[in-house]
Amino acid sequence: MQKETDPTHTKTELKKGTVKSEDGAVALYSDQADITLDNTSGNLKLVAGNGGLLFYNYKSSNPNDYAGQFTINGPVVADIESGGYGFYLKKCNYK
Repeated sequence: MQKETDPTHTKTELKKGTVKSEDGAVALYSDQADITLDNTSGNLKLVAGNGGLLFYNYKSSNPNDYAGQFTINGPVVADIESGGYGFYLKKCNYK
């Protein structure tokens, strides 16, 4: 019996390479998904270029409701270049 998957709750894991956003693009958009950034190998690089955004986790069906999740393993460092943005936050809850 094959397990069914829910296409609205996907998982993505990035372990190496360069992820860059610029010119109005979003690099990591977790619309009801779980994105794991695993840089334990030191081979993952995040860059927000001019006009780019690294992290966005609001629903596409309701932009006032956040539903995505980011999990960070290891020392993940992001380069925020001039004109770039790291996070888009509407309201913050700190624990």
